[in-house]
Formats: sequence, structure tokens, C-alpha cells
Amino acid sequence: MPALASAVEREEAYLAGWRRFFHPVATVAELDAARPDEQGRQQPLGVELLGQRLVLARLDGRLTALSGTCPHRGTGLHIGWIDPEKCAIVCRYHGAGWCADGSLGSFPAIEIEGRQMPAWRIPSFRAVEKYGLVWVCLDPEPLFPVLELPELEQDGFVHTPWREQTWQAGVGRMVEATLDTYHFAFTHVGTIGDPSNPRAPNTKTEIVDNRLTFSYTIDQPANETIVNVAEEGVVQGLRPVTYTLRAIPNVVHLRKDSEAGAFVIFFAYCPVGPQQTRWYRLVVRNHDLDVPHEVFQDLEDRINAQDQHVIETMRPWELTTDLDAELQVYMDRPTVGYRKWTAEMGFRFL
Repeated sequence: MPALASAVEREEAYLAGWRRFFHPVATVAELDAARPDEQGRQQPLGVELLGQRLVLARLDGRLTALSGTCPHRGTGLHIGWIDPEKCAIVCRYHGAGWCADGSLGSFPAIEIEGRQMPAWRIPSFRAVEKYGLVWVCLDPEPLFPVLELPELEQDGFVHTPWREQTWQAGVGRMVEATLDTYHFAFTHVGTIGDPSNPRAPNTKTEIVDNRLTFSYTIDQPANETIVNVAEEGVVQGLRPVTYTLRAIPNVVHLRKDSEAGAFVIFFAYCPVGPQQTRWYRLVVRNHDLDVPHEVFQDLEDRINAQDQHVIETMRPWELTTDLDAELQVYMDRPTVGYRKWTAEMGFRFL
């Protein structure tokens, strides 16, 4: 009988599945913000992804993501600086300069002695800018591109600023909660849930163009997302709304269509580590264009806080792809579909 895997082995196996996707690690505004050290030198932006320390910078005119640890003595490169020519990140400990491709470009103590430069290299990773976020993939061959957000470029839509939070929860648990269709009546009382109607919508998931997709229509308490606030305010009663979801394993595009118009919530999840996830949320809508963004941000913040209260209690941290490990019911088809799909992609829970 094979020995049971340790907690560390389980976490490593689980996190390995997430390496093949572009993850949001920062906003472009954060990347480009001034970060001077005490000498006035611009520092790179330090982030963490899947338990790995990274640094972001614009080197040689392009977005660069490098390992955030100098291999010489283990110093964090985020406390170093970008050299004046903007072609390397300099380690604060001994001045090693790491170029955009990860190669060692300079090492002052070696150079002043006239010795041969070591052929050292640190890992560099694919990084792209999209929708105002910086996305990084730790695998040389990303499985999917960043999920599309077509409404952001369509006439008649406006969008909020990015909102971000870090939760003490596994990334799979958080994504699955976004896909869950029938927790509203219990988790979201006072926002988008109707306690008198616990019925689960009839849904069926499909994989279309490498996207998990499904839709359903429900009656939902009137709220800012499905009522034209400028004309009638938030009124009592129920309103019909159609949800359409498209997802890849770490990003969800959720669209609500109602009499008011279209209301899109774009969630992008960054697995900082096995037990910590940072999410980024953008709201895009084509109604109530003149209503302040905070009206919608505040509602979504309240909804997300209700989810956080539940999700941070979930154990194990990993989202098991073994359907026998947790109890399932017929109404779980969207989340079961998500688990089956991720299992097909090689995610595993030992």
C-alpha cells in the first residue's frame, strides 16, 4: 500500500497545475509607480506567485519578470534597484546586475579584479500587460492566453477601477465559489440572495473554445446591478436576470443581463501560495453610466465579504478533483464540471 503523501507534497503537486496559466500579479499602475530607495534609485516591484518570489520591471524597454531571489547569497531583489540605463536589476548586497533575460550582466567585485564573469542566470518568465494588469506565467508554454473581456473595448460601456484583496483561501476554492449557482439564498442575504427561494437553477456546463461556459436565468432581489439606479433607484421585489459565465481555471467573466442592461464582473485570481489568494475585480457596465463607480463597488464589496466569510473556512485548502472526496448533489453540476475539467488538465490532489 503506497504511503500517504505529506502536506508539503500535496501542496507542491496541487500548485504545479497552476503554473501553466497567466496569473495577475499586479496592476500596471503599481508597476509604473515611483518606488525610490533612500538614495533615490527606482526599485523593481516585488510580487509573489505560487510561493515563488518575483520582481517586475521595464528593462530594455520591455516588461520583464525575473526570479526575485539573487542566487549568490539569497537576497531579495525587490530591495535592489534598476540601474540608470534601465537594462538590469541590481542586487543590494553585492551589486550583481541581472538582465532582462535573466543573465548576469555585471558583478563589480569580479570586474574590478579583471576576472571572468560567471555564466550565472536566474529564471525569467513570460509577462504580458492586458486590461491594466500585469500577468505572469511560470511555465515556458502557457496553456491559455488571458481570458477575453470584450465589453471593455465596446462602445457604450464604462468600467470601475481595479479592486484587489488578498484572502486566506485556496485559489480553486475561490474560483469555484464564483461559479456556484445556488448559494445566494444562504450566503448573500441582504445583497443578491432571496432566503425564500433556495431553488438551484437548471444549468449544464460546456467547454467551448477552451472556456468553461454556462448560463441560467433567475429572479433576484432588486439591486444596483440589475436596476437602472438613475431612473428608479433600488426598489423592492424580484427582477429576472440572466447569468452567463465563461471561465478558464483562474479567471471568470461573469455577465448579468437584465432590463437595466449588461453588468459584467471580471475576476482574476493570483495564487500567492497554497493558502493565500489575491483577486482582482473589474466591473464593466452599459447602464447608469453617470452613477459614481463607488455605488457598484460598494455593493460588490459587500457581496465579496459575504463570500470571504465562508470561503476562508474551507478545508482542505486545495480544491480536490477527486469527486468522492467531498459530497456532491445534482445541483453542483457547474462546480463539478469545473473540477472534472481541471482534472483533465492535470491538476491533482494527493
